[in-house]
Amino acid sequence: AIITLPTWVESFRNRPEARAPQSKTGVLSVLVADDNPLSRDVVCTCLAARGHSTIAASSGPEALLKMRSCKVDAAVVDRAMPGMSGDELARIIRDSAPEMPIVMLTGYADIMREENSIPSNVDLVLPKPASMADLENALAEAVSRHARPKE
Repeated sequence: AIITLPTWVESFRNRPEARAPQSKTGVLSVLVADDNPLSRDVVCTCLAARGHSTIAASSGPEALLKMRSCKVDAAVVDRAMPGMSGDELARIIRDSAPEMPIVMLTGYADIMREENSIPSNVDLVLPKPASMADLENALAEAVSRHARPKE
């Protein structure tokens, strides 16, 4: 007999917090770049639970390809990815889309703060693991930094 157990992502979708109210930012199309499939799936699931659409990428180069073919309003990037780091990805995103909000979600957040090594191309650095509320708040803050004043 084969026993299958749901993954965290599958079981999360049935929890009350997965059916949380709409996002503070309105609906966004968020690029999520993380080489760890579980981390990427969790972030995508949390953002989708808030009403956002997500575009998942497992590497920096894949994220850049998807940016060319998809509408992207904001990006959530991991720092430590093979081939192209999140720092480099953020720099390229910022060069091509200066007003795009970028949140770096990383296990190195505390070290980056201690060493004052937060990339200037990143709006906010959020430590992993992050709660759904922290992720939503960071995204909302990053979006508000790029909001144009109404005339």
